[in-house]
Amino acid sequence: MSTTASPFPQMVSALASPVRASWPFDLPERKEDRQAQTSRTEQIRQLLRMSGPLSALNIAAQVELERPALVSALLKVDLQRGRVRRIGPLYDWNHGFDEALARELGAAARLLRTHGFTVRRAS
Repeated sequence: MSTTASPFPQMVSALASPVRASWPFDLPERKEDRQAQTSRTEQIRQLLRMSGPLSALNIAAQVELERPALVSALLKVDLQRGRVRRIGPLYDWNHGFDEALARELGAAARLLRTHGFTVRRAS
């Protein structure tokens, strides 16, 4: 009779343990934990950074939004500031957006407006 240990208990425990996929980004399994960790807008930002251009329907499905129309509402400020671009029906993260430069330009525009100048966005 052989005294070697059976490999089956190790194989069973390895196969029974939950495997967590990190695609498209690593979020907690439960919806409550995910909401406590990050806002829905931040979840969309992370998704766009990792995945590239996505439609509102795909974003809503990934972030578990009730309606795809909420995507544009959640990204309204990001679209205005230039962090997110809209290419036809797709939303895309603007990797060329410089946060520090945008803050400096905003401060300069406010300064000019307080002194009576009219500031327009460059086209």
